[in-house]
Amino acid sequence: MDEYMFEATGDACDVCQALDGTNCTTLPHPNCQCQIVRPYGCETEVDDLSATHIGPGEYDYAFGGEVTVICPDGTELGMSVAWRANVQNVEDFDGESPIDTAADELCAQCPQDEPPFLCC
Repeated sequence: MDEYMFEATGDACDVCQALDGTNCTTLPHPNCQCQIVRPYGCETEVDDLSATHIGPGEYDYAFGGEVTVICPDGTELGMSVAWRANVQNVEDFDGESPIDTAADELCAQCPQDEPPFLCC
């Protein structure tokens, strides 16, 4: 069963304020102005990660792998990722990894749920 999170909005009543952030599937009372939203983002999987020595330097490598994200609605999106680096170890890598960048790009392409339910 899908889980949803209750989100109190605007000048929510005391009942709604108390429910804010809890899991639920229905609004607590008629004419409620609050929302029920999916609380979870994408999950990321990395497969077939590889490293190949490519250059004259001891630490010149080409890396690659398959990045897959699983969207909140269950849709799976994937892409191949490749990059070059001259690093002795992972701690020497500066910035966001190409895997994280690819996962962020894929997650942004996930099908969007219908706009959150707003009653009244």
